[in-house]
Amino acid sequence: MRELMDVCAADPRPQGVRDAAIIALLYGTGMRKSESVDIDLDQVDFEARSLQVLGKGNRQLIKYAPPWAFEKLQAWLDLRRQDLPAGAEDDPFLFNRIRRGSHITRARITKHAIYYIARQRGAQVGVKIMPHDFRRAFITRVIEEHDLSIAQKLAHHANIQTTAIYDRRDDNERRRAVDRFDY
Repeated sequence: MRELMDVCAADPRPQGVRDAAIIALLYGTGMRKSESVDIDLDQVDFEARSLQVLGKGNRQLIKYAPPWAFEKLQAWLDLRRQDLPAGAEDDPFLFNRIRRGSHITRARITKHAIYYIARQRGAQVGVKIMPHDFRRAFITRVIEEHDLSIAQKLAHHANIQTTAIYDRRDDNERRRAVDRFDY
């Protein structure tokens, strides 16, 4: 993750700042690609570090993000607002399309663009990345650091078996967990 953030930070174009914010939200919240595309600015609560998203099955969901993800998002919004014409209102959505030549458009980013960003930034660090890999990494990390139940709630899975699919811990780790039990 740090390598991806470093690659984005090294990119002097607006894409670097925007891509860092997108990756930070995908990884930091576990949101789906479509959720990141559809989210609007008025669905973001910077104080509570939460985002209201329309999830799978048209369910309204609350996603929480770590402070560093909101810092990346704020950096993107600050940069985007610098380029607004005098007197123009900010765009209602979070992420804009950026044309060649680093021109920030007034158009919402697409799902295909999120896919392209993940692939491109992954290639820059030598890893094949798909947008869902950020969600997978988020859920796996929550399982490792907390438990399956919290991971299910944060992933907004209706069935805990869906969340269990993301449990990548091996037998040795399970054995070590049992070895810690005292009598």
